[in-house]
Amino acid sequence: MNVTRYLLRSVAYHRHAHLGTLVGAILGATVLLGALFAGDSVRASLRRIAAERTGQATHVLTSGDRFFRAALAAEGLANLWIPKVFKKVPGIPILGTGKLDLHKLRELAQG
Repeated sequence: MNVTRYLLRSVAYHRHAHLGTLVGAILGATVLLGALFAGDSVRASLRRIAAERTGQATHVLTSGDRFFRAALAAEGLANLWIPKVFKKVPGIPILGTGKLDLHKLRELAQG
């Protein structure tokens, strides 16, 4: 019996074990790839939903007591999160109820 014949008989005898190992490896690789694709899909969906909820900031009004900086672009943020205009105002208008006065904020942003 030569080496080639010995190896072929060994593979034939243990074919069920080899087949089980092969199927397990293929199944594991398929599950991992599916998880990677689904993870990317979920991540993209969550980013899209967050962007729809928050919208795009086009103006930032600051009264000087906030930490908004014009150097946001240098920090590697996405363009969606970087406001187009930074405007310093004397104060942020607040209603008597403690909420923001959105009407006056729009006037300050446009003016």
